Amino acid sequence: MNAFTWGLAWGGLVAYFVVFESIALYQSGKVTGRGEADPRDTLSEHLWWLFGVNNGAGVGLERRPTRWAMLRRVALAAGVLWLGIHLLFGGTYF
Repeated sequence: MNAFTWGLAWGGLVAYFVVFESIALYQSGKVTGRGEADPRDTLSEHLWWLFGVNNGAGVGLERRPTRWAMLRRVALAAGVLWLGIHLLFGGTYF
């Protein structure tokens, strides 16, 4: 595959994300102010659930996260840190 094909693939992935995130926002009522919100319909809400940010309570941190949740958060932070360094420095260090 050449660079143009890869560009189309990445563009398609971004378009796919925008479509599904928009559908989730619209159906949950976050855009229109109507509708029943699914607690894990958008990417950010699903990641909050996956990494134990709200502990299932919906808003805020009502209790201490479990060790398993903290381990998942550390793994997420390490991955985001690596990706940031990788993108900023062009793969020079990682």
